[in-house]
Order: sequence, then structure tokens, then C-alpha cells
Amino acid sequence: MALRALLTGSAAAPVLKGVARTRSKSLAVLPFTSAGTDQQIEYITDGISESIINSLSQLPGLRVVPRSVTFRYKGVHVDPATVGLALNARTILTGRVLQQGDELNIQVELIDTATESQLWGEQFRQASSGLMAVQEAIAWQISEALRLKLSGAQKKRLKKRATVQPEAYQEYLRGRYHWNSWTFDGFRRALDHFERAIGHDPLYAEAWAGLGDTFGVMAYYGLAQPSDAYPRARAAALRAIELNPELADPHVTLGIQRMFYEWHWSEAKTSFKKAIALNPKLARAQLLYALYCTAAGRHEDALRLMRTARDLEPLSPVVNMGTAWALHFAGREEEAVLETLRVEELSPGFEEAGNIRSLCLEQLGRFDEAVEVMTRQRCWGLPLDGAALKQAFAAGGETGYWQRKLELLDQVEEVPSSARRLQTAVALVHVGRSDEAVANLEQAVDKRNGMGVFLKVDPCFAPLRQHSRFIALAKRVGIPSA
Repeated sequence: MALRALLTGSAAAPVLKGVARTRSKSLAVLPFTSAGTDQQIEYITDGISESIINSLSQLPGLRVVPRSVTFRYKGVHVDPATVGLALNARTILTGRVLQQGDELNIQVELIDTATESQLWGEQFRQASSGLMAVQEAIAWQISEALRLKLSGAQKKRLKKRATVQPEAYQEYLRGRYHWNSWTFDGFRRALDHFERAIGHDPLYAEAWAGLGDTFGVMAYYGLAQPSDAYPRARAAALRAIELNPELADPHVTLGIQRMFYEWHWSEAKTSFKKAIALNPKLARAQLLYALYCTAAGRHEDALRLMRTARDLEPLSPVVNMGTAWALHFAGREEEAVLETLRVEELSPGFEEAGNIRSLCLEQLGRFDEAVEVMTRQRCWGLPLDGAALKQAFAAGGETGYWQRKLELLDQVEEVPSSARRLQTAVALVHVGRSDEAVANLEQAVDKRNGMGVFLKVDPCFAPLRQHSRFIALAKRVGIPSA
């Protein structure tokens, strides 16, 4: 999305305006900038901003604009009053960081966007080992400047440090920086840094949570073998919960592992609801619980939860993709296609949007459009020849298209997510080879392909719902009824 849309409200503002009726007690923490030329401290500038957002988001009576929204302004000089209006935020926090040797010079300013006056500002000079103390001081000063009424427990939580080891915290910030890139290379680097953080401080709950997050996401998206990554995600999440029972994120990771790998549905539901209870503002928890409801056929509940998640993180492509998935599984393909286009407007090149759009377009019989998507990207990580599919459709219609797709799928190597098996099953359904379709589904499910939990609601497999082996497969996965 162009920055102009953010500033004028032509795209994002209508969503953001629904978040709150008043701009009082609202804050947007803009990405801190580097005052020097050293790009190596970007993980520090991003980490300070994200840490302050996370700390203050837990406080009652204060609406904090989420990271996915404020980081759209990264690297762009903007007028505070204009940003405040676009984000419906009464106050804006800005910061600049200069590193000189081992010393950090951090300058921060809290601005009232209505009056364009400074509410508070300060300059901190600290060794890099004192970064946690600076972040703690900034969060505390903001709560004072905004006159938030905090209980003793809330004040204690605001000042609580996750680790006393500066080296562990630096590695954790690097891990989160790479995790937020949302790429395979980023996840791989994140694993390395989270493990280093744990090496410096084995009792660092947030680092264990980050490790579990990363293994869970990589398993879910087929970037690692589920049989290896899911158990490691579970072990890391349980360790994080043991060290800090108040953390919500590891409960989400545990829910993902229980739902998509173990098929322990009641325990997965408990984990997602526990995460929401611990942090109702955690969009990822709302999103995953919505997917649970989708798998169970509770489509209206799922869409309601998706709306809640999107209100919390209106510009997150991952959160917005959840709505597209929910609509697809509810059989509302046209609406799902529109949602994927909206996601690509938010995040051009976001491949999952192309994945589901190609699937929905095929279901709608709009094969020329589906081929266009496959020509631009590897759908489901599979290198299919879009031109060959287009030619097959032109020559042989729908049957020719699916026959040619089967031939192309037979020529590509499988990926960790078992996507080739799943896509082969879809194609086999369309050419009437039901037994073979179920056989491919059985193999994909055995490998814990994430789509296996949606068998009962996936429109692609509607023709198989009376097939005895398909019924047995759904029963084995244990999908709950609506």
C-alpha cells in the first residue's frame, strides 16, 4: 500500500477509525530511526519500538496502535499531526538512536498531535548493555506523561525485566528482527539468535517463546519437516510457559502444535482460549482460534474472531489472510478472492495471497486468471508451468486443464509441507479419480500437511465427503463437529 493511502486515509483509515471512538489516551510508537550510517543497529531501533509497544499494550485505559500499522512509516519522514489523524492516535512517540562505540545515544519525544506540542522528551546516554533500562524508563515516563492510573501489579509489570543478561537481550532483539521479516531466511536466522539468547540466559522465557514461535511457523508453512519442527516448537513453548506462565504467545504455539500435529482438538482449544485470556489484544491468538472454529465448521464464529483479529492488526497481511481462508472454507470463493487482492494491496508479493487466490479461481472455473497467478509465483512452493496450463485449457477446456496439471505435478519434487500430494488430490477430484484423490490425501495427512485439519469444510473435497476412506480419514484426524 502506498504511504499516501495511510496518510490520507483512502485505504487504511476506514479500518482504523473503527478501533476507537475517541483519540484520548491513544498512542502510536513510530519506528525509531538511526541517526548515523550504521545499518547494523537496525535491530536495535526496531527492537526499542516493538518493546515499548508490547509493554504499553498491556496497560488498561491506553490504546496502542499495533506494530503492523506503525511500521508502515519506517524510513519515512512524516508530520505528527497528519500521522495522528490517519492512525486515530492522540499522541505520537518518536525516537532517534546514535551508536558511538559501545555507547547508545537515544533521543525520544512524546508529541500531542492535537496541539502539536511536546508532552515529554529526554535524551539517554547508555552503554548498549543498559538498553533494557532505557526502554523501561521510556515506558514508565510515557505512562506518567499520559497520567495513566496503574495498580501496583501493573507498575511492577511495566518495570519487570525479562532477562538480566544484556547479551541475551541483544540476541533476542536480533531474533525478533529477523522473525519479523517473515521469510525462510529470516526464520532460519531467528532460530540461531533465539538459541544464542538462551545460551546466555537459559531462564529467558521470551527467548524460549521466540524459539517456539519460529519452529511452529516453519512447520505450519512447510518450511521445515513437521515431524521435526512441531515437537521442538512444543518443547520450547512448554519451557517458556514454565518460566513465565503469564506469556500468551507460547500458548498460541502450543495450540498450533496440538491442532495441526497431534490433532488433540480439545487441548488446542484450551491453549488458544488461554492465550486470549492472558492477552486479549494478541491478534495471532484470535486468528488461530478462528481457524480452529473454521475447521469445526463454525463459520460465523470464525469470521467474528477474524474481524476481532483484524481490528487489532488491521494492516497485518498474515491476519488479513485469515479472513480469506475462512471465506474459502465457508464456500464463499468470490469474497475470498477479493480478500486476497486486499492482502496484496497491503503487502505486494505476499505469496500466500496468491496461493489461495489461485485455488479459489480454479474452484470458480476462472482458469485463465488462476494461471496468471501461477505465472507470477510458485503457488504452494511448486514450480508449475503456467503457460502450459493456459495452453491446455485453451485446447481442452476444464478437463484438459486438470489433466495437464496432473502431468506437471508428477514432474515436480515434493516439498516439506506435502503440498504436491494435496494439489494432486485436488486435481484428481476434478477428473473423477476419487480413490486416487483419497490416497494422496492420506499421504499428505500422514505428513501433517496443515490443510488436513480442514478436510470436512474444504470445498475442493466436497465430492469426496461420502467416500468411505475419506470419512475414515476425517475421523482419524478427529475434527470436531460444529
